[in-house]
Amino acid sequence: MLTANQIKFFSKLKQRKYRLLSEKFLIEGEHLIEEYLKSDNFRGKMEIVFINQGYNNDSLLTKLSKKNICIEILKENQFKNLSETQNSQGIIGVVSFSGFDRNLFPQGLIIALESINDPGNLGTIMRTAWWFGVKEIIIGKNSVDVFNSKTIRASQGAIFNINVQSDIDLRDYLEAAIKKNYDVFLTTLDSDNFLKNFKYNIDKNTIIVFGNEANGISEELKSIPLIKDLKIEGYSDCESLNIAQSVAIFLYHFKSVN
Repeated sequence: MLTANQIKFFSKLKQRKYRLLSEKFLIEGEHLIEEYLKSDNFRGKMEIVFINQGYNNDSLLTKLSKKNICIEILKENQFKNLSETQNSQGIIGVVSFSGFDRNLFPQGLIIALESINDPGNLGTIMRTAWWFGVKEIIIGKNSVDVFNSKTIRASQGAIFNINVQSDIDLRDYLEAAIKKNYDVFLTTLDSDNFLKNFKYNIDKNTIIVFGNEANGISEELKSIPLIKDLKIEGYSDCESLNIAQSVAIFLYHFKSVN
């Protein structure tokens, strides 16, 4: 039986400050719990699962028990203190993230995001990266929290299948990547280089950088020596694409056309 103080502690994980301090986050719903259980790549650990009184998915509870994950039954009011959804499925997991891989320069294709603000966009980008087999996302400073509940839900389990590094100084990171012979491309409407004409070298380690939803790529990143740029060609007077849409188009081109 959990004490009132323990419930209060876990409830605080709904706030970014306490997620960072404790290196834990909440996931809610059967789909996310299942995705955690299926993942072989995630290096964090599900520490405990809370279920509401009356929860009866015996199949999922059996899977959790086989993984030796502690299951606690909560009263209705206790569960509501933890839940962040209107129509909860009655199950919430507490997951640690202290075990993430801190290798910033893996081989292959990497996505970097500058000052992304919308948790739904970030979660969708993570899901898109997972679909296209991109294993690494680098997130710059002044961005939304990776473990925001809206981000986690929008990712549809991608958080357990890709490696995400956050709060990175992107200028320092990209300059270091160029020195390591990575190709670095900024996605910007200022570019004269159309994505459709670009031929991707699959043998070259590559980083694609996407900017803030409202302001795009900063002048600071544009000023980095030897950096390259690309843009998606538009066919109307529409001002721009949503960042998640842009990521999907770029990844399709890089993964399929080439």
